[in-house]
Amino acid sequence: MVRTAKKKKNIVEIIHKTFPALNIALAAYLLLLVAKIAGIDVYLDTVKERAVAVIEKQDADHIVSECKGQALTGCYRDKLVNLINKHNFSYALKTLAFIQQEDPATRPCHVLAHYMARAAVAKHPQSWLELLDVVKISDCGGGFLHGIFEGYMGFDPSFELTINSANTICGRYKSDPEKIMSCYHWFGHVFMLDERGNLESSLPRCVGAIPQQYSFNCYDGVFMEFIYQPMLLDHGISTSLNISQEYITNILIPTCLKYAGTTEGVACWTEVGEPHMNVSDFDPAYARDGCKRAPSDKERLVCYEKAETIIALQPKFSSPELLVNVCERFREGESEDGYRDCLRHMIGGFAHYPPDYATRAITLCTYTRAAYRMVCFQSVGNSYTSVGYSLQDRKRICKDVEDEFKSACVGPQ
Repeated sequence: MVRTAKKKKNIVEIIHKTFPALNIALAAYLLLLVAKIAGIDVYLDTVKERAVAVIEKQDADHIVSECKGQALTGCYRDKLVNLINKHNFSYALKTLAFIQQEDPATRPCHVLAHYMARAAVAKHPQSWLELLDVVKISDCGGGFLHGIFEGYMGFDPSFELTINSANTICGRYKSDPEKIMSCYHWFGHVFMLDERGNLESSLPRCVGAIPQQYSFNCYDGVFMEFIYQPMLLDHGISTSLNISQEYITNILIPTCLKYAGTTEGVACWTEVGEPHMNVSDFDPAYARDGCKRAPSDKERLVCYEKAETIIALQPKFSSPELLVNVCERFREGESEDGYRDCLRHMIGGFAHYPPDYATRAITLCTYTRAAYRMVCFQSVGNSYTSVGYSLQDRKRICKDVEDEFKSACVGPQ
């Protein structure tokens, strides 16, 4: 007998609310059994999804209780990799989403995503292309995408690492420009690994991207690896990382100045803002002053952009006062266009990380200068649309926004 939608909803909700306290395996079994007895076979997929969600949530609670306060690449990494091996990649992704609701420190998850994706490839290396189709570029700032590539490189050493192979693989995402950019960015990291950290021999390997504009993203990956060395450290080519004021002054800035006036130079300055954040406890003014050492407006502005995005993601920048202060400090004394660009960069950063950051986007736009509220909410609508949020999700994000701005916040209908 086919039940009505209302009955289905009531049964599922009752079961879902009844079983979370039970043993995990028993809860899942009983959820399916009760649905079967009730004669609602047609709804078993929905009931099963609820059952699995109960399990994922309990796993997340357990992991947070053990790992909160520890490094993401320690306890959290080990627990989530274990879930991939025990269950699957999708299960671990959903569990991570629950974890991020409970522990805000896990939301900037780019590096953690690298490890999880590599574990997923190691489990089923022949299915690595399928994993590429599962992840979104907005997930953990592209970290899952990068980790999948890393994992496949370890599985297939015969894979030819050239700009031509980059064009072939990255070209699969013609309908998703952001995914293409992240793909070429990853190749920049790996070219540095292949050249054992030699910057000067790595950069030329980015030449020949199709179209050529994506060479910039490759250069950016090279310079990020030059600064933070995630692959070089992981493979033992580099043994220590020292991001300090002395490093910024004596090594990083002179390196970027060496490439002044070139696309490589713009890519280098794109990465200058974040180290300034690291050594100043995320002080916007300190990063702004560092970016001002750039030799051109274009290089200075890309430095601002990355720093503004990074700082807005930090746990302590959740209050209206601190959020609004980011653009006030970075763009102090600059044109109105500069302030507007800062808002857009921050909103774009929020959109590429977990949905919880949408609250910050709304807070920022609500409390920013009155003259910029409309353009700020328009950025919310455009950014969350571009990374794949559905109309329903965008309406949920914007449900408490004033009527004057709600349409702009929701974005394209």
